[in-house]
Amino acid sequence: MPRISISTGVTLDYAESGNPQGPAVVFVHGYLDSRRIWDPALPHLPKSHRLIFVSQRGFGDADKPQSGFTQTDYVKDL
Repeated sequence: MPRISISTGVTLDYAESGNPQGPAVVFVHGYLDSRRIWDPALPHLPKSHRLIFVSQRGFGDADKPQSGFTQTDYVKDL
């Protein structure tokens, strides 16, 4: 899966689906999940939008830093 290193110094894994030119919708998983929670929904989501599924820091294949797990950190990552 694709990974992206972001300005906060963390590398996140993500997936994209749909129309790259369409309006973007970012899917964020809940606690103790990863971007893969959305896999079963993919066939039912609109193909007209750019759909971005991201694993937040500490989850899935994203980096698991020693610190930086506040709500502010998660918002900065997105």
